[in-house]
Amino acid sequence: HMLRMRQNEFSSLRELLTLKLDHSSLVGTSFTDLQGIKVNQSGHVFGSLNIPKELEEFDDEESIIQSCHDRINILGSFLPHYFHDLDKEAWLLINSLTQLFSGWSSRRCVVVGLINATNESIQTKSINMAEGGSPCHVIPTIEYDPTNAVLHPGGILLCVGWGAVPSSMQTGRVMISIETNSFACSLADSISHTSSVEVLAGYKVGFLEKSFDESGWWAKYWMLLQADSSNEEIHF
Repeated sequence: HMLRMRQNEFSSLRELLTLKLDHSSLVGTSFTDLQGIKVNQSGHVFGSLNIPKELEEFDDEESIIQSCHDRINILGSFLPHYFHDLDKEAWLLINSLTQLFSGWSSRRCVVVGLINATNESIQTKSINMAEGGSPCHVIPTIEYDPTNAVLHPGGILLCVGWGAVPSSMQTGRVMISIETNSFACSLADSISHTSSVEVLAGYKVGFLEKSFDESGWWAKYWMLLQADSSNEEIHF
């Protein structure tokens, strides 16, 4: 079924989508020497595409996820605008879901992007909702092996989930937990709720973006996994 928002509804939604960006995430990076990434990525700023747009029409949540999956599934790090295109898709998920879940049916949502910028394949052990009202949808690029749950060098995963409608019975909070053989993290829907990252020796995780809706309805993260040579053992 298709849904359409009235103009006044979109105006209020636009106010809700006012950005709260972590300023460190607005640093443009040329990404010229990243391991695992086959082609140098132009200086994309993660979060720079976070511009609310009114959608003429959109489907239900399953169709939003499936359409995103169909577009992302064929993308790989051999494409010059790979980071730009994936960041665009991450924002489109938030933009679509916040319009679908509006008014009395408003729900919080979280999108996490994970980039494997190492020369190793990363085993994903579990990706799930520590808190939330939906399954955690994992949308991979072409450099991912779903059979063995392995993210190859250059691969990206978009993880998305949403909460229940907040009520007196439930807070509607959302938290996505990711565990791999190189790090584990739990990322929340709000800057005021504790998120955590634990990284194993030999790796480092940096955030290219941490963006939060001022009204607390969504959060968007981009994580860059890299090898950390400073943690390597020194042999005499």
